Amino acid sequence: MIAATRACLNLRSVASAATRSARPLANASAAVAPTAQRIQSSVSRLHLQQPTASSSSRLFSASALRASHGESDAELANRLAEEIKYEQEAAAEDDAAAASAAPGSKPEFVESFLSTAPHWTILDNPNSDEVIFTREFGNESIRVLYSIGDIDTHAAQNALDDAAEDRNSGIAPESADGDAEDGAQASHGRGNPSDFDDEYANIPIRAAITISKPNAGAMTLEALVQDGAWVIENISYYSDAKLATDPTAEADWARRGLYIGPQFDTLDVKVQEQFEFFLEERGFDAPLAIFLVQYAEYKEQNEYRTWLERVKKFVEA
Repeated sequence: MIAATRACLNLRSVASAATRSARPLANASAAVAPTAQRIQSSVSRLHLQQPTASSSSRLFSASALRASHGESDAELANRLAEEIKYEQEAAAEDDAAAASAAPGSKPEFVESFLSTAPHWTILDNPNSDEVIFTREFGNESIRVLYSIGDIDTHAAQNALDDAAEDRNSGIAPESADGDAEDGAQASHGRGNPSDFDDEYANIPIRAAITISKPNAGAMTLEALVQDGAWVIENISYYSDAKLATDPTAEADWARRGLYIGPQFDTLDVKVQEQFEFFLEERGFDAPLAIFLVQYAEYKEQNEYRTWLERVKKFVEA
């Protein structure tokens, strides 16, 4: 009897323990269920918020379309167009520039100069920064090289404006030798550059004059062209004539290692004078000096108009 009672008590204890053990599991399950629901709900919301493949493509396409042109592009193109129009109108008023518009024609001032100095040839390639004048003199080959990039455009425009103001006020401009021009000469404007208007004389530009002889090398004279004069600054000699004009980096490096000669103004005065006579005899006079600067200004304007048109096309592309 006692044994049976104990057995019953043991069974109740086991059942009670089992019930207590099951209660935390049930509570844990109840806690897990809401958490799982919250995760599922969050995933659903993320899924709804994500754009579909087609909407993503539409957004990308719209962004790419907007990025192909900036907001300032149209305004920049308009400003460039206005500048092009202004330059074209100015060119139309300038006989020299207007003449250049005809295919195969030369500006009037170029034709006029070459008619008085036919021994000179002008080598001018479009889009090039450099201009070359060449001629033959006896057994010599002479080349004059200069860059339109050396022109101080502000100083050049000021010189032209001052000359125009003097003409309008009736003041005769001074020539290269300091004498005033007569009324007829002073009345000529940019439309008649053939008369070598002195309005161009005050614009400075540097030029490299190379004179070569067969089997004798070459001599290069660095000069400043201003006020209708050729002001020699330095004279170099090269035993290899090709080295004097070769534009390659190797040749430039080789020239740097050579003695370039003394500063011209340190030479004896009589030696300086003879070098000046030497150049003058080969046609380096006031008309050539003024024409060289005038042609540089003419080319710079042409290249500037071409640059404007190309940049405008690029902005609009």
